[in-house]
Amino acid sequence: MKKQLAALVTAAALLVPFTPVQALAAGSYGQYGFAEVKTQSADGGTYHLLEHTDTGAQVVWLDNGSETREFAIGFRTPPEDSKGANHVLEHSLLCGSEQYPLNDLMHILQNSSVAQEINAYTSEDYTTYVFSTADEQDFYNLADIYTTCVLFPRLRTEPNIFGQQGIRIEYADGKAQYNGIVYNELRLRNLDTAQNSLNFVSGQLYENLYGDTSPTFDAGGAIPDIFDLTYEDVMRVYDTYYTPSNMLVYTAGEQDIGKTLQMLDGYLDEADAGSTPDIQIEAEPIAQTQTVQEYNVTDATQTVDIGFMAHGPSMLDTKKTEAWGALLTCLQRTLREQFPDALSYTVGGNSGGIYNVGLILSQVPVAQKDAAVAAMQKALDDVAQNGIPSDALNSALDQQEEAQQFGREEVFMGFAYAGDPLACVGRADVITGLRSDQAYFKSLAAEWRDSPYQTIVVSGNGASQPTTYEPQLTAAELEQVKQDTADFNAWLDQPDDPEVLARLPLLDLGDFADDPFSMNQESETADGVTYYFNEDAGSEAPSFSFYFPVEIKNEDTALWCLLCEFLGDRMEEAGLPMYLGVTSGEQYGDPDTLHPALSIGGSGEAGKAGEAVQVLADWLQNPPLSDAAALRTFLTERKSALRALYSDPYYYEYSMMLQASTQANRFMDSIPAGFVGSSMSYKNFIDEAVDNPSGDAALLEQMRSLLDSALQRTGVMAEFTGSRADYTVFRQAAEGFTSALPAGTGASSCEWIPQGWPSAIVVSSNTQDSNHVMLVGKFEQTPENMAAYDVLSSVLTAKYMLPELRDRRGAYGASLLFDANGVTMVSSGGVGVDQAVEVFRGAAAFVRTMSLAPSELAGFKVSAVNEFDMNAEWSRASGLSLARAGRTQADYAAERAAILAVTEDDLKACADEIERMIEDAAVFAQTTRSAAQSVQYPFAARVDADTGKVTPLLQDNLPASSDTTPITRGEVADLLADSLADQSAAEQPALTRFTDVTPGSTQADAIAKLYDRGLLNGYADGSYHPEAQITRAEFCVIASALSANTAADGAPSFSDVPGGHWAHDVIARMAAQGILQGDGDGTFRPEDPITHQEATLILQRLSAAV
Repeated sequence: MKKQLAALVTAAALLVPFTPVQALAAGSYGQYGFAEVKTQSADGGTYHLLEHTDTGAQVVWLDNGSETREFAIGFRTPPEDSKGANHVLEHSLLCGSEQYPLNDLMHILQNSSVAQEINAYTSEDYTTYVFSTADEQDFYNLADIYTTCVLFPRLRTEPNIFGQQGIRIEYADGKAQYNGIVYNELRLRNLDTAQNSLNFVSGQLYENLYGDTSPTFDAGGAIPDIFDLTYEDVMRVYDTYYTPSNMLVYTAGEQDIGKTLQMLDGYLDEADAGSTPDIQIEAEPIAQTQTVQEYNVTDATQTVDIGFMAHGPSMLDTKKTEAWGALLTCLQRTLREQFPDALSYTVGGNSGGIYNVGLILSQVPVAQKDAAVAAMQKALDDVAQNGIPSDALNSALDQQEEAQQFGREEVFMGFAYAGDPLACVGRADVITGLRSDQAYFKSLAAEWRDSPYQTIVVSGNGASQPTTYEPQLTAAELEQVKQDTADFNAWLDQPDDPEVLARLPLLDLGDFADDPFSMNQESETADGVTYYFNEDAGSEAPSFSFYFPVEIKNEDTALWCLLCEFLGDRMEEAGLPMYLGVTSGEQYGDPDTLHPALSIGGSGEAGKAGEAVQVLADWLQNPPLSDAAALRTFLTERKSALRALYSDPYYYEYSMMLQASTQANRFMDSIPAGFVGSSMSYKNFIDEAVDNPSGDAALLEQMRSLLDSALQRTGVMAEFTGSRADYTVFRQAAEGFTSALPAGTGASSCEWIPQGWPSAIVVSSNTQDSNHVMLVGKFEQTPENMAAYDVLSSVLTAKYMLPELRDRRGAYGASLLFDANGVTMVSSGGVGVDQAVEVFRGAAAFVRTMSLAPSELAGFKVSAVNEFDMNAEWSRASGLSLARAGRTQADYAAERAAILAVTEDDLKACADEIERMIEDAAVFAQTTRSAAQSVQYPFAARVDADTGKVTPLLQDNLPASSDTTPITRGEVADLLADSLADQSAAEQPALTRFTDVTPGSTQADAIAKLYDRGLLNGYADGSYHPEAQITRAEFCVIASALSANTAADGAPSFSDVPGGHWAHDVIARMAAQGILQGDGDGTFRPEDPITHQEATLILQRLSAAV
């Protein structure tokens, strides 16, 4: 797919000593080998364009005094094909230099620098290596690192880096296969499934408009083109484009520019000057003889994807590109309103210096394809004639403004497309003028509508089948691959040279000895309200919040979520800088005891805190909970947004993980309120609400009831962050607000939230295998101090997870994180589920045997304490949050000091607990249907990413039964519980589920477990009737939840199960799958009691059908 890539990579650090210099006087650059070409004031500073006298390399220095120091090195790299050489170079160049040949260099540095950004990205026509940091020494270290790695890369003498980072053929699992980080990334970002053809449509849009020219090429690479990429191809691209004369360095922020220039001059003088590449970046469109073109549409096609694109404006025309983007946003919104069941995407990039952005409507019913094409044309006609409604236009321009990237991106666009790095700077005022220029938008819409350079691609879905690419080798070639694989692994296994490790430039741990957090925090209670004050004397935008204790029942969680999201949407619509949310209120070390609260807050201008509180109070006194039309619009748009969200299988995986975790995480899954995407249960709630417009009035009434129950003054906590003067005003306004509320009880509670399935695999119809695997383990008891685990997060990520999963096995990403709940281990892209779990299980053994150089350990402690300090902005700066969590500033200070004092023995002492957590851990994964067939891990449930259906998995080889007596409802619970792959015990067995099932009685645990998992329901009066017999139809309804197949085609017709029978559809589906066969005479006897033998036989067939 044509789109800009932003592949995260880790920089490798190299340091060449240079002599100290004084701060540079303006214009005095000659002493450092540079001459000033021109200056320009914009973006809060002065841009200085400099040129290296000897090589022609350019430097742009934005002198803006910012504490955030930025650095980037870039080269113009127009793609010559879609094999991905530019992308592979982007990954490979930061894998060390000739001076520091270390296999783990980039991982160590990623986890020892304090940079906010360590990155590199392949744009359409240029490649850039970037970082930003607030630490001055870190800046100079990394600037030196980046420069030496780019100009003197280890890649020049080590082809194994190409195989590791790009693509290789290896021998594994008894066969030859492709591997490599970029190759696996391409598989990971492939969006095609059996339900869509997004990659095909986006590629065809470009091919129609530009043919086989540069804009059609994917600079990031594409499958299968990358299979033809060689090490020699990559080095040829490097030798052609990575020359000083084609190089631009961008730097900004507070620094000694002379020191930076001296370093660059030294390296540039050493570098091979090469020759200046002849670069012609252009995009000539092809006039279309037929605007609408259809592909893969047959009589069997049910849905289509439709792409719209026109040749866009030059990237150098800032006004037109911003307006073009806003126009596309408005067109997308119009089409989304007319086709709410379709998914909409934008696609495009800047290839050839053209702002090409298109729109794709996905999964449009084939009967509506012509209507969708006509709707686009009508939308363009409407704008051309009438312009864009002001509200819609301002919203679209707001999005453009939020997406604007000043400074670095402007400089590199000018460098690539104008030959002048300053050609695009100073765009900040363009959008302001567009807000009132309707004539301009009319002309743009007419230009698109009438352009011969536009194309509409209609592609049928479901026709293409997943393509599996495997190397085709002769016997001799296979033997060579086996040897190459052994050599590659031997290279990976080489220990790092202790002398090289010792001279790595790292930050001094001593510089982090002092705790930088300092804030005066106070609390007081008056009239039942507790006030927390966080003093920030210089705050220009003070913030405040009110926490209202609430009692939450499981049946109301979706309503609470809707209340927060809907009112939040109304606040945004009204332009109020405020928010609503429900927080779980668990304390540190006790994530299973919740004290929920409705949090309502906002921010305002300094000196106007009282006014802001009054605005909130007035709004809450008459909230918009009677506007049924607004609710209907919100529900419809939310359904579309959630459908798009869940088109990414990760969200099913994440939701299943939360459901199996602590009460706090289950709470977050139940009431996400937009904070973590959404939960599966809330998605289902929204779907049902959209399909029931007659229920809108009841939803509004129920939400109003929930809000009224929360807005009571007893037990309220109020917090203010700002100046003392503003706090005094806030306190007075808050007292007026809360005193007017009813007293209430101040009770805060949440019903126990049942556990979900303890492990699950999400299966998608993606056409490329792209695995994502999470292992989540819990502490047996939360450590009083997390210091050793804080450091281990960095150590294990850098020294174990990334080397094993990314470097050796080709995963796109890998990480490990400890928090107060336990450990989370992640592998994304390229590595199979079972392989990832095997690596996860080796973490404890690695900790026991690891040996860290003193400088390495110090670096990891720097990383850990820096992360700790960054988190202090939210973890320590709220006195209210500290109180709710049961934590103090002393607790945080002690943990920080302990991080600095951690020893290697402290880390190794954690190995036993890590091993226990991993042994008892839950695993959640996503993969494709084809890959899922070979997964051996015993998952408890399977989720269909196309439908969201959760299917519990059964054990293999279930024993038969010869018992022909009727089975009771209680015995059914025992049978089902014993048959499940999940053999975990029921949680909270002492909790009563049914009025007639006493905890601890026969079958009570099985009934409790199956009820919690949603497999068993009782009667309306709260009873279960465990001694009652169960009919054949009733058992089929229960057992149908164990079948992933929902097809009913070809089902035999039972004469005694007519279409109007209450269980007809379930029985028909199971019969179509061969699970039910009837009595041989065309009958099923649905109301007869089912026997042990019959029930067991059905479960055996269901197990075999998976």
